[in-house]
Amino acid sequence: MRQSMTLPQEYLTIYRLELVNMEKSNIILYAPLGRGIPLSLTGGGEAGCRRTYEVLTGLGYRVYVIEKAVAGRGAFGYIGGAIKGYLRLIILLIRHKDAILYIAGFYERNIYLERLFEITGRTLKRKIIYEARNGRLVSAYQEGSRLYKRLMKTVISDAALIFCQGSEYLSFVEGLSGAGKALYTPNYVLNRYLKEYAERSMGRMNIVYFGRIAKSKNIKVIIEAYAVLAGRQIDCSLTLIGFYEDSYRKELDAIIRDLGLEDKGINFTGGMSFDELSKRLSEFHYFIFPSNEKKEGHSNSLTEAMAYGIVPVASSAGFNERIIDAPELIVRDHDPVKYADIMQHIWETGAWSCYSHRVYDRVRRNYSETIVRDTIKGALENI
Repeated sequence: MRQSMTLPQEYLTIYRLELVNMEKSNIILYAPLGRGIPLSLTGGGEAGCRRTYEVLTGLGYRVYVIEKAVAGRGAFGYIGGAIKGYLRLIILLIRHKDAILYIAGFYERNIYLERLFEITGRTLKRKIIYEARNGRLVSAYQEGSRLYKRLMKTVISDAALIFCQGSEYLSFVEGLSGAGKALYTPNYVLNRYLKEYAERSMGRMNIVYFGRIAKSKNIKVIIEAYAVLAGRQIDCSLTLIGFYEDSYRKELDAIIRDLGLEDKGINFTGGMSFDELSKRLSEFHYFIFPSNEKKEGHSNSLTEAMAYGIVPVASSAGFNERIIDAPELIVRDHDPVKYADIMQHIWETGAWSCYSHRVYDRVRRNYSETIVRDTIKGALENI
């Protein structure tokens, strides 16, 4: 079965915003927005950067995008993308002498190109904002070579401002660069998707995962946890939403057959835009997120699920623990039985509604567009 490759609404929004904000020319944004690559290869990094773009343009800034070179195109594609991006940077810096250079940083092997961009911007006397994305900033520094550590320190020290996706990064960044430069700007849910709380039927336990369907997201554990619940005669369903490679889908189909779960309520929908997805999220009770993604940071899917009152049961990858703020919903290994036990216990003790309201409220207090937009707005006005 081949999934639909309909272009998400977020991509179309980017192009519309570029046409609207023609008067201001303030920010050069080096970031992956997902243009020109297969949708199956895009993930939270691209989604988060598209939201950054939308916030900046919504604040009235004219944003010139330099698409980040991506390794998914192969070595020659990456080199070509890097050269093209660097030439575009020079042209934009020369043309727009008032522009701030905003680098969405993914460091590690990207650090060399990011440092080159930063040096170029500083040579032309531009102020630099560096946004530290994904969950590897501290560990990559600790594991890195002496050269890597030197480069990382200079990238952070030479930036006028550091936006941190994880609050855990604040003390680390300030330790390298001095106090007053780091601000917490987590991933967030757009205001238009913050709906009134929706009550739902408690007859069947409806479980969902949405995001990239990939091995690093541990989809196998989701299916195995579902098998445990089904084996305990719990009335439940599992919906898996997201883009995938056909070869990986075949692996998952084989797992489903081996567990005897064919025709047992598992549904793959393929990818869909969040506009489409948001119309369905109030159907679900649990969001299983057993990611072992090495670079997991602040998962967009996790926050979006919580925004609709879906109770997450997640691994400790990335910033999951701080985002959820309920240790009893965290599984520290990849045992599917533990995921099933947590869901069953909450369900049978009648505690699901309490947890649902708790995570729903947590998003509105901490991870809304308004909160993050106001932080960015204030920083840009004072830089």
